[in-house]
Amino acid sequence: MKNIQKFTQVDIYPVISSEYCSGRNSVDVLKKIADGGAKIVQLREKNKTDLEYCALAQEFRKITSEYEMLLIIDDRIDIALAANADGVHLGQDDLPLYSAKKISSNLIIGISTHNLDEALMAQKEGADYINIGPIFQ
Repeated sequence: MKNIQKFTQVDIYPVISSEYCSGRNSVDVLKKIADGGAKIVQLREKNKTDLEYCALAQEFRKITSEYEMLLIIDDRIDIALAANADGVHLGQDDLPLYSAKKISSNLIIGISTHNLDEALMAQKEGADYINIGPIFQ
Protein backbone atom coordinates (compact mmCIF):
# COMPACT_ATOMS: atom_id res chain seq x y z
CA MET A 1 0.00 0.00 0.00
CA LYS A 2 1.30 3.44 -0.93
CA ASN A 3 2.43 5.76 1.78
CA ILE A 4 0.90 8.70 -0.07
CA GLN A 5 -0.83 9.92 3.10
CA LYS A 6 2.54 10.13 4.82
CA PHE A 7 3.93 11.87 1.72
CA THR A 8 1.36 14.66 2.08
CA GLN A 9 2.94 15.51 5.46
CA VAL A 10 6.38 16.16 3.92
CA ASP A 11 7.57 19.75 4.25
CA ILE A 12 11.07 19.55 2.76
CA TYR A 13 12.37 16.93 0.33
CA PRO A 14 16.13 16.36 0.72
CA VAL A 15 18.05 14.54 -2.00
CA ILE A 16 21.32 12.80 -1.18
CA SER A 17 23.91 12.01 -3.82
CA SER A 18 27.37 10.93 -2.68
CA GLU A 19 29.01 13.16 -5.27
CA TYR A 20 27.48 16.22 -3.57
CA CYS A 21 28.27 15.32 0.06
CA SER A 22 31.52 17.34 0.15
CA GLY A 23 33.59 14.26 0.93
CA ARG A 24 31.32 13.07 3.72
CA ASN A 25 29.82 9.59 3.69
CA SER A 26 26.26 9.71 2.32
CA VAL A 27 25.03 7.43 5.12
CA ASP A 28 26.37 9.91 7.68
CA VAL A 29 24.58 12.72 5.82
CA LEU A 30 21.36 10.69 5.92
CA LYS A 31 21.71 10.22 9.67
CA LYS A 32 22.18 13.98 10.13
CA ILE A 33 19.04 14.88 8.18
CA ALA A 34 17.13 12.12 9.96
CA ASP A 35 18.24 13.49 13.31
CA GLY A 36 17.12 16.90 12.07
CA GLY A 37 13.57 15.64 11.57
CA ALA A 38 13.37 14.99 7.82
CA LYS A 39 10.35 12.88 6.89
CA ILE A 40 11.62 11.80 3.47
CA VAL A 41 14.84 11.39 1.53
CA GLN A 42 15.63 10.65 -2.07
CA LEU A 43 18.72 8.60 -2.84
CA ARG A 44 20.17 9.79 -6.15
CA GLU A 45 23.28 8.04 -7.45
CA LYS A 46 24.39 8.53 -11.04
CA ASN A 47 27.94 7.17 -10.76
CA LYS A 48 27.61 3.91 -8.86
CA THR A 49 27.39 0.38 -10.23
CA ASP A 50 24.07 -1.41 -9.89
CA LEU A 51 25.51 -3.47 -7.01
CA GLU A 52 26.79 -0.38 -5.19
CA TYR A 53 23.52 1.51 -5.70
CA CYS A 54 21.45 -1.43 -4.50
CA ALA A 55 23.61 -1.99 -1.41
CA LEU A 56 23.47 1.70 -0.53
CA ALA A 57 19.69 1.76 -1.05
CA GLN A 58 19.31 -1.16 1.34
CA GLU A 59 21.47 0.62 3.92
CA PHE A 60 19.36 3.77 3.48
CA ARG A 61 16.21 1.66 3.95
CA LYS A 62 17.43 0.37 7.32
CA ILE A 63 18.05 3.89 8.57
CA THR A 64 14.89 5.42 7.10
CA SER A 65 12.86 2.63 8.68
CA GLU A 66 14.37 3.37 12.08
CA TYR A 67 13.38 7.02 11.72
CA GLU A 68 10.02 6.27 10.04
CA MET A 69 11.11 8.26 6.98
CA LEU A 70 9.96 7.71 3.44
CA LEU A 71 12.66 6.52 1.04
CA ILE A 72 12.50 7.43 -2.64
CA ILE A 73 15.01 5.96 -5.10
CA ASP A 74 16.04 8.02 -8.11
CA ASP A 75 15.65 6.57 -11.60
CA ARG A 76 15.62 2.86 -10.74
CA ILE A 77 12.35 1.09 -10.00
CA ASP A 78 14.20 -2.24 -9.75
CA ILE A 79 16.43 -0.92 -6.97
CA ALA A 80 13.46 0.75 -5.29
CA LEU A 81 11.67 -2.60 -5.19
CA ALA A 82 14.77 -4.54 -4.11
CA ALA A 83 15.34 -2.12 -1.22
CA ASN A 84 11.66 -2.07 -0.26
CA ALA A 85 11.65 1.70 -0.79
CA ASP A 86 8.47 3.75 -0.61
CA GLY A 87 8.83 5.25 -4.05
CA VAL A 88 10.79 5.97 -7.17
CA HIS A 89 11.54 9.28 -8.85
CA LEU A 90 11.70 9.07 -12.64
CA GLY A 91 13.24 11.47 -15.11
CA GLN A 92 12.07 12.18 -18.64
CA ASP A 93 14.54 9.62 -20.05
CA ASP A 94 13.77 6.90 -17.50
CA LEU A 95 11.11 4.20 -17.55
CA PRO A 96 7.78 5.79 -18.56
CA LEU A 97 5.25 6.39 -15.80
CA TYR A 98 2.67 4.00 -17.30
CA SER A 99 5.27 1.19 -17.34
CA ALA A 100 6.35 1.92 -13.76
CA LYS A 101 2.71 1.72 -12.66
CA LYS A 102 2.42 -1.71 -14.30
CA ILE A 103 5.45 -2.93 -12.35
CA SER A 104 4.27 -1.60 -9.00
CA SER A 105 1.06 0.06 -7.97
CA ASN A 106 2.38 0.33 -4.39
CA LEU A 107 5.25 2.75 -5.02
CA ILE A 108 4.91 6.50 -4.80
CA ILE A 109 5.97 7.63 -8.27
CA GLY A 110 7.36 11.10 -8.88
CA ILE A 111 8.32 12.61 -12.21
CA SER A 112 10.90 15.27 -13.07
CA THR A 113 9.55 17.92 -15.41
CA HIS A 114 11.26 20.80 -17.18
CA ASN A 115 8.38 22.68 -18.73
CA LEU A 116 4.62 23.11 -18.52
CA ASP A 117 3.83 20.43 -21.11
CA GLU A 118 5.83 17.78 -19.23
CA ALA A 119 4.22 18.78 -15.94
CA LEU A 120 0.72 18.59 -17.39
CA MET A 121 1.48 15.21 -18.98
CA ALA A 122 2.80 13.81 -15.68
CA GLN A 123 -0.35 15.04 -13.95
CA LYS A 124 -2.58 13.55 -16.65
CA GLU A 125 -0.79 10.19 -16.45
CA GLY A 126 -1.28 10.08 -12.68
CA ALA A 127 2.11 10.89 -11.17
CA ASP A 128 1.89 11.07 -7.39
CA TYR A 129 4.04 14.22 -7.47
CA ILE A 130 6.10 16.23 -9.91
CA ASN A 131 9.42 17.98 -9.60
CA ILE A 132 9.75 21.26 -11.47
CA GLY A 133 13.23 22.19 -12.57
CA PRO A 134 15.78 23.22 -13.27
CA ILE A 135 14.91 26.77 -12.46
CA PHE A 136 18.32 28.10 -13.49
CA GLN A 137 20.20 27.48 -16.72
